Amino acid sequence: QGSEAEIDIFHAGGRDAEMEEVFRRIARSGRPLDQVEVACGAGVPLSLPWEKAERLGWPVTLSSGLPAAMTRPGRLLLRFCDWVESGLEAAELRRMLQSGDCWGKGFGAAGETSEGSDLSAGQAARLLLKAGATWGRGTYGPALDRLAGEYERRAADSETGDEDREWSARKGRQTRMLRSWVFRALDRLPSGALDPAATVRVTALLDAAVPFLAENAARWSRFDALGLEAVTGALEDLRSLGTYECPPAAGLRYLRERVSSLTVGRERPRAGHLHVSAIRDAGYDGRPLSFVVGLEEGHVFSAPVEDAVLLDAERAAFGGLLPTSDERQAEEVRQVLARLGAMAAPGVRLCLSFSCRDTREFRETFPSWVVLEAFRLQQGNHALTYADLEKALGDPVSAVARDPGDALTDAGWWLTQASPVVAGQVLRAFPSLARGLEAVEQRESDAFTEYDGFVPDAGAVLDPSRTGRPVSATSLEKAAECPLRFFMERGLGVRPIEQRRADEDGWLTPLTRGTELHALYARVLRAVRDEKRKPALAIDQ
Repeated sequence: QGSEAEIDIFHAGGRDAEMEEVFRRIARSGRPLDQVEVACGAGVPLSLPWEKAERLGWPVTLSSGLPAAMTRPGRLLLRFCDWVESGLEAAELRRMLQSGDCWGKGFGAAGETSEGSDLSAGQAARLLLKAGATWGRGTYGPALDRLAGEYERRAADSETGDEDREWSARKGRQTRMLRSWVFRALDRLPSGALDPAATVRVTALLDAAVPFLAENAARWSRFDALGLEAVTGALEDLRSLGTYECPPAAGLRYLRERVSSLTVGRERPRAGHLHVSAIRDAGYDGRPLSFVVGLEEGHVFSAPVEDAVLLDAERAAFGGLLPTSDERQAEEVRQVLARLGAMAAPGVRLCLSFSCRDTREFRETFPSWVVLEAFRLQQGNHALTYADLEKALGDPVSAVARDPGDALTDAGWWLTQASPVVAGQVLRAFPSLARGLEAVEQRESDAFTEYDGFVPDAGAVLDPSRTGRPVSATSLEKAAECPLRFFMERGLGVRPIEQRRADEDGWLTPLTRGTELHALYARVLRAVRDEKRKPALAIDQ
């Protein structure tokens, strides 16, 4: 359009690298954030630059908000629905606890959310794995009771050390706490929630989901708090269904759809805030530095898809009153070009970018014709081709800054320095890293070193004969079996994380399975004896 705006173009080796370069250029410009806008093409979710700004601690506003399903409360509700729909599989519950969407404040007594909870979500997931629970309401009680009883027996064992008894007592308390938490959630579920052939009231599912969210949804940001409020309000709207009943899967779909249709945090541009918008909403604030990202071919405009109700041929019969798919796309092109033209006002620095590599599908991507037209305007030559554009762009930028001064974080700065020459400087700056590398080398050597448990100076302190306390034979056996483990546990107070791989096909412990098999064999043989015959596979199978 003959704009006097200053136009820059770059390409990056991946979407993350593109975002990293945008934020590097923002920082390098020295402009206040409220003079910068980032507009995203149709293929770039607004959450991507938002997450980057959040990690850097930059205040940001979103023109179209953030999907509620991307907030922690929204994700937790979806995971809760997955857990119920799976038949209360312990694997689904464990993934929910490990997701970071559930915090430890909900593990206290009902109605309490104490900051000083003795149980974290990660610890709860490990306890659940160790308990060996599988699926269904009936699996959690016996599995967690057995694990808690095992810990409590260890805590009462006088032959173990004080530290072991204290640790076992704490694990027992945590297991009981987890059991109470699980059963609070289970007790709220309607009786037919696990039966596909049953019908349940949608309001009964709400009575289970809403308190679960209120007690357990993690809120670590402003968007999480907004997400909890929006999701809870949207779920409460479903109470207008009254006594309506449906299959459990349909009821859970109602809950999921309420979350999927919500957005939170939609804001206009604010002073002191970076503004992120879609291209169709960009340029209204007149900011002097603007970035347009995601300008790959096929990602700038939405695809021309025919309407599912009225096809294009049927729409044409209305004499142009209803636009066809091609006409809708043409209108979208006009709107996008109008917004880009508004952003390219005199005195504005406009930077266009695209990713030349799809790192998820491992394929090369190419610039949109919008980029080529911008390049022709920049060079003042309308005869330039894509080959000229590729030659002018040179090598794509990466996630690592070319100049250490452009790095946005400490980790980014260290990556710019990554080379054998600076390895010594890195190890001097981080002594713990140097000690870790030394420990790895010593552990891999044939010599018996302090990293394998040879610590003579600790003998006087850890010698069981000098503690004045009775020591069990089991403790002495463990010390002789692995001196390193003895030193770690007794000397440093370090214990390994209790985690084992669950057998997803097994739902009985080996002891219980053996008992049941023996009972079955005995019952069959008694029947054979009473009938005075020999066992026969055709009869007794």
